[in-house]
Amino acid sequence: MAARKGCHSFCPIAWRLVEHLGEFGVAVAADVLVVGPGDDGYSDNLAMARWLQQTVQGMLNPELKDLSIPVIDADFSKAGDPRYFWTEYVSAADGEIALTWHDIGDPLLIHTEPNQEPNPRPYGVCTVLVPALSGRLTLNGQQARGKPWPGEREGRPFSTSALAFWGELDRTPLEV
Repeated sequence: MAARKGCHSFCPIAWRLVEHLGEFGVAVAADVLVVGPGDDGYSDNLAMARWLQQTVQGMLNPELKDLSIPVIDADFSKAGDPRYFWTEYVSAADGEIALTWHDIGDPLLIHTEPNQEPNPRPYGVCTVLVPALSGRLTLNGQQARGKPWPGEREGRPFSTSALAFWGELDRTPLEV
């Protein structure tokens, strides 16, 4: 697993994408862990990882738009009950990562249209954010230092750590 290169914080971002492709129940799934600038990414679907970099994740963090960031082939699994805790496991040739969210708060529905003011973005989203007031990351069984930073969102306790369940992602405004 790559070491941080001059960064003062660590912000892993885990994506699990599932797309239903029709009435026959066919689905496309991909798991992606984007660690941060100067680090490797992990995925079981390189094309989906690159798409995320070029679109949504690259918009949210322009440093991650860099397609020269290595993406290592990995296996992903998950465990938990999101009402209490959730763990995402990443297994690659160079090590094991576990990301755990706990001290789960009340969910918050966020909905934005594409190009909505005051911060216009090319993507609209409907997501349920579930704050995790605590979390941990382990690398090969060793817990990383640090913890989520506490905060507040819409008058509720929140942190820099959350589970996000995205209902839709769209590049274009809806026509009425």
